[in-house]
Amino acid sequence: MGGAPSVDLNKTQLGAPPTADPNRTIMGTAPSLNVTTTIKPVQCPVCKSHNPPGLMYCNDCGLIFEKALDGDAFGAPAVQLPCLVETSGREHQLRPGTNVFGRQGDISVEDTRVSRKHAQVNLEGDTVTVEDLGSTNGTKVGGAMLPAGEKRAVNPGETVSFGGFEMTLSMPG
Repeated sequence: MGGAPSVDLNKTQLGAPPTADPNRTIMGTAPSLNVTTTIKPVQCPVCKSHNPPGLMYCNDCGLIFEKALDGDAFGAPAVQLPCLVETSGREHQLRPGTNVFGRQGDISVEDTRVSRKHAQVNLEGDTVTVEDLGSTNGTKVGGAMLPAGEKRAVNPGETVSFGGFEMTLSMPG
């Protein structure tokens, strides 16, 4: 029975042991199997959502983290659109035209106070209007209740409450 020593195939092997003094700090180039790397979640600077580590772009707004350019690749200025800002700081960009707000809308939030298709937010030029779509908990603009089907203009910095879920209108500049 005195054969060759058996090798445990299930044992984790990290490569050859270091040849230098193990108590000395060694400056290397790229990470290797012998180096521990810390990976942190990334918070998007645009929409403030937290993304899992290792992604090159934001899950919510699509911003490319490592390669974002000022303006676009051809030198045109960046188009800045108005947005609705949650109390947490997360921003929801408004597209020109009609934006449906709700749990299943163009602007989607996961809050039980918000109906599936709660309200309609319209962006025409520099004017933003809100219209309640017959939601269960109602919509308030600047603290005043908005009857279903009625459109009301929202001023920059004004708070809109979608069934108690509050957002503030932010205009570019």
